[in-house]
Formats: sequence, structure tokens, C-alpha cells
Amino acid sequence: MRSFIFVLVILIISITIIGCDTLIDDDKNRALQVELFQLPEDIGEITTVVVENDLVYISTIWHSDNGTSTIPKIFTVNLDGTDLKELSNFIPTPLPSDKVRRYMNIEKMVVDKNGNIYIFEFSIIEAEEFSMVQNIRKLDNLGNEVNSLDLNNFIHDEIIFRIVSFEVDNEENIYLLTIGATGVEILVLDKNGNMFHRIFAGDMALRQLVTIADGSIAVYGQTQSGNISNILLQIDIKSDELGTRNEIPNDANPLEVFQGSGGFDVFFVTENDLYGINFEDNEAVQIINLMENRLTFESVKNTYITKDNRAIIFYTGERLDLPEQNGEATTLTLATVGGWSWSLRVRELVIEFNRTNADYFIEMVDYADFGTHEDIDAGLLRLSREMITGNPPDILFIENIPFDQWASRGFFVDLNKLIDSDTELNRSDFIESVLNVSEINGGLYSLFSLFDVNTIVGNAEVLGAEMGWSLDEFISILDANPQADLPMGMWTTRNSFFTNTIRANLDKYINWTTGEVNFDNEEFIKLLELSMRFPDEIDWEMDGLWAGDPWASEWFGLDDRDFIMQGRTIMRIVPIGNFDTIRALISDFYSSDIVYKGFPADGRIGNMLITENGFAITTQAKSIDGAWQFLRMSLDERWQHAFSTGGFPIIRTYFDSMLEDYLRDRNQIIVFENDDDEDDVRVIEPLNDADIDLFFAMLDSLSGTTNQNQTVVHLILESAVDFWNGRSTVQDAIRVIQSRVSIFVSELS
Repeated sequence: MRSFIFVLVILIISITIIGCDTLIDDDKNRALQVELFQLPEDIGEITTVVVENDLVYISTIWHSDNGTSTIPKIFTVNLDGTDLKELSNFIPTPLPSDKVRRYMNIEKMVVDKNGNIYIFEFSIIEAEEFSMVQNIRKLDNLGNEVNSLDLNNFIHDEIIFRIVSFEVDNEENIYLLTIGATGVEILVLDKNGNMFHRIFAGDMALRQLVTIADGSIAVYGQTQSGNISNILLQIDIKSDELGTRNEIPNDANPLEVFQGSGGFDVFFVTENDLYGINFEDNEAVQIINLMENRLTFESVKNTYITKDNRAIIFYTGERLDLPEQNGEATTLTLATVGGWSWSLRVRELVIEFNRTNADYFIEMVDYADFGTHEDIDAGLLRLSREMITGNPPDILFIENIPFDQWASRGFFVDLNKLIDSDTELNRSDFIESVLNVSEINGGLYSLFSLFDVNTIVGNAEVLGAEMGWSLDEFISILDANPQADLPMGMWTTRNSFFTNTIRANLDKYINWTTGEVNFDNEEFIKLLELSMRFPDEIDWEMDGLWAGDPWASEWFGLDDRDFIMQGRTIMRIVPIGNFDTIRALISDFYSSDIVYKGFPADGRIGNMLITENGFAITTQAKSIDGAWQFLRMSLDERWQHAFSTGGFPIIRTYFDSMLEDYLRDRNQIIVFENDDDEDDVRVIEPLNDADIDLFFAMLDSLSGTTNQNQTVVHLILESAVDFWNGRSTVQDAIRVIQSRVSIFVSELS
């Protein structure tokens, strides 16, 4: 086993942090020396990295040779990479002899000031049936068990289903973020395992618990109403409530949050960067840019700032093999608004393009970085000014921008002309119905690798066999089915129904060519009032929620197939991106006679296209040829397969291959049996020719693209929420929506 070769404390970067008032010793101009610490590869798959008293603790899982089971281990290593050793006294929780462990993992590890180690041990075991074991264990610094708490025995099934995250504070109180029959909640236990607090999430989507630098515990999550914002809520140990609210600035969208040190309360990693934040001034400070340092967000496991101002970044795997920029290459800018838009595959595509293209080099820029806590749209407005003044990026990633508006104003190159002049590519190489519906005013201004279809699906006998319906026809179906108290399923709230329908019809209320806004019309008023017929939130305690599919209930506890059979649910909002989804829908509605009704809209069928990994070329690009070479590369076979983890490929050859692969197994019948009820058998039949024909008819019916303009949707939702909560009349809500959207659209003009 290697002990220090792997560290090589590899890259030292001097960065100066300006304007942050609450760093160590209130230093206003402090240089952090950044060191990248590569974690060892031969100690197993690394799950958690913790630093305490300048000692690094690493939990890993080892896979069996045949890949059927795993076992966890714990290691320590000094900050300089020396003295790597396993805590050999640590023994995973034993199981009775009649059970076989299929999977075991230390999902989280916490270390206190005295070197005591707390672990959350999660196991999947198999005897006559699969089950879960969830333990919190306290170990000494050698790995010997001090005590253990079996959460499956302590917390009964009706209270908890699955632990999502856990932390331990300075008083040894245990915090559990859980999801179960009562929804998402935080449970606080004392060190003996007695529960003394139970905190419900309310309107928060809680993601992760985290220890703040001072030892207190907070929870990271997102608000779900109005403008979505990322926040950290400190937990008030004296009450059953969430305490101090700390908003994460710049709309940074953390993917994981780590305990702070060196003057920072917490660190968080996004797709692009690693930040530190101090709650006193609430300013996010960039520690490193991941791409510049050849890292991905998935590889970063933790960070720690030492007393001598060394910021140590712990990462796994090899760093990205970035190419050296050719001094003679023309640099093109690929921009986005919102760092969460950069998928790992897009990054890999850019790296591969830069490695293989001698004439052009792609530089990635995220305009969300120009936003502030007070004005999260500042980056978008800056991009808008650059578009209008003729100094735009060369290529745009089309999510989170007013794409339709800018395309209507002639800011983008018509890609039809580039396709026509390409010696190897023709429009017939694409799924043409999808390409056609992507056009705006007769021009094709974006290309994308994948697509889904967003629609409303149900049984044709209930909804009618023809695709499409008006808003009045939709309401008539609801009126004709009073037993359908969950008409679109347990997951559809008034917010989700309204948001999905707005995204499908936004171009009916905004003329992107002229900038005219028209929400003050009968159809929109009717839609806003209609949304009140849907539940305000998911009722986690509703009768029948835990019934249904035994397989789904065992792992998720949630299934609405019984609601469909009872007539309580008569349709669903569904994004369709693969043939398995269609097959499951046919099974769920107990009939192959399903219909793709689409979203209600007067005058058209509301089956809507969702594009993924879409790019546009600006008319002011330094080299339209170079930008086209990049877009062409995204359509190559390698990248079509790389992107095809979800969604249908836009290139017909790969789409046909996907369909052929699926149909090769079409005779396979899937059967689920309920061990507790021999009469409860679920059979999923293969797709037949009629099912495939209906799907292609749905593709041919596409009438538009689901609008991804987040800012406009949030502006609308803010006023809708006021109406739903009784703070305004429908007329007042419409007036505010009309005014705010008009101002925003004009600012981008």
C-alpha cells in the first residue's frame, strides 16, 4: 500500500481575496496558497473525507471480486500525505448468520475535537427478502466501537423511511435529515438516542445537513415558492424550528456543502467553482475555478484551510487532461447564464474539441458569475447589453436565456444555411419533425443533441382519443370526473401544473419579435383560476399513499397506480425521453389505449419539445466556421452516445438504432408479484406496432418548444403565489404579472 507517493501536494496557486471583511484575523487582503491533494486510488472507492486536528480521515468501500457485495473501511493520513494507515480495529456491524449483506457503506463520517469518529452505516441485506439496516456508530480514534444506535429499531417505519444526511454537534446531539411517510424532516436525538426535536421542511426542499465552522448545524436547501433561492438554515436546538436564514449569493446552486474553516463558515462546490462563504458579510469567495485546475465537481471531496493559510482541496481520480492552447488558434467564447447549465458531458466535449482542433479554441464563460445577491439577473442583463451592442459571445448554451426573443431579433445564425452548405450533413439526417418545430419565424437558430417530449397522458376512453384540447375541454373533463380528487396524480400541485402549462404556452402571451406582452386575456385568467383546483402541496399522509406497487412501496413508499385504478387520477404530466417510459405509462393506465393529449391550449396541440444540450451561434461570432465545427462535433456518433444517458437523439441514425435495440427485446414481458397478495400481479407488456405508430404521430404533432426562460417564469410565479395564498385578487395578480414581465422583456430589448 502506498503511503505518500499519491499526494505530491501538486499544484500551488497564489490567489488574493479582496473585499472579504471576516477572514482570519480580519485580514482584508489575504493570499491563500491553494494545494491540490490527490487522494489514494488503492484504498477503495472514497465516500467521505474529513479533516480534524490536521489529520485527514477517509472512509471507503471495497467491492467484492464478483461485484455482488461491498464492505467499508476507514483510513487516516497526515496533511502532508505521510503515514497512511487503516483503522484495523474498525469492524462493520455484524449480521445474523442467515442473512447476506449485498451492500454496505459509510455514507457520512463526522470527527469531533477528541478524535472520536461518528459514522452513518447503511446496509442492504438479503435473507428471504431485501431490507435496509441504518446505524449511527461512535468509534474511538483507533476504530473501536464506543456505542451504536440501530435507527431501524429506534425509529419505526411510520415515522422514517430513509436517512438522507446526518451530522453531530459539539454536545454529541445527532441530527438526521430523513424522508418518509410524513415527508422530509429533521430529527434531533441526544447522544443516547432519545429524540427531542422533530422539524418539518415546510415549503423547503432540504438537501443536506452540514456542520458550520463554529460547530453548530445547518441544513442546505431551496425555497419552493416564488423565486427559488439557495439557503442555509441554522437549526435552533432549543425549538422545533429552523433558525437563522443565510442565503447563498450569486444564485450559485451548490451541489455539495462542506464544513468551513479558516474564516469561512462553509464551503460549497458548484459545477464550475469551489467557494467559501462567511455569513457575516454573506459574500461568496471563489477559492478555485475547477476547469482551470483540471478538476470536476464530482472529484472534489472536501476542502480545508490550515492556520498558515493553505487551502487544501481533496480530490479523487486523475485530473482532466486539458490541452495546451495553440498560440495561433482563434479563441471562441462559449457562454451560459447559470453555472448549473454546464453538464459534465459539455465540459468533456469542449476539452475534446480543444485537444483535436488546431484552428479554434473554446473558452467557457458563465454570465451568472456577474450576478449579485441583490440582483441575480445582473449577469443576464450584462449578456443582453453585449448582444445588443454587437459584442456577444460566439456560441451560447441556450438554457436560461430569452432565446426565442433574441432569435426573433436576428441575433443568431440560421443553421439551416450551414446544414445546407455542409458536405456531409443534410436535414434528412435529423428527426425532421423535431427540427421543424425548433424553427422560429422560418429559421433554425439552435441545434441540440437530445430531446424529450413534455405532455399530458391518460386513458383515451376517459380523455378522448384525439390529441389536443382547449382549456375549456380540459375543464370539462375535470368536471365530468368529480371522483378524480388527484386528477393528475399525487405529484401534481397547483404550482407544478401552472408552471408546466405556462412553459408550454409562454409564446402565446409574449410576442418575442415585437416584445409585446399579453397576460391580460381571458385564457390566462382562466388558467390561473383553474390552477386553484389542484392541491397546494403534496399530502404525505393521504389515505392510500402507501398502497399500490409493492416494489415501489418498499423503496420509495410512493405509488399512484392505485389512484388511477380507483379513478382518483385520470392523467399525468410526463416528460418522455425513452421507450421504457411509454411502456410504463401503458401499464399504469391499464390499457394500451393511451392518448398524448398535450397541455391545454386553444388552437393547437400542446405536445411540447424539450431540448437538451442546445447551442446557438451568434451572428457576430469571430468565426462562424469554427463555431459550426464545434456544433457539428456535438452531433458526432461518439457524443450522441455520450449524451444519450437520457432523452432521444436528434440524429436519425442513432434514434433508429436506439429504437431497434429496444424492439429487439420487445417480446420480454415484465411481471411484478406482490408477496403479500397473490392476486396482486403487475404485468408490463412489450410495445406493439400501434404503440410505436402512436408515438411517431405524437412527434409529428409537436407544436412548440417548452420555454426555459427561468426569470420570466419566476416573475409570473411570484404573483401567482400571492393569488393562491389570498394576498391578491386574480385581477391584481394579472396586473402585476403584465407589468413586471413587460419591464423585464423591455430591458432585454
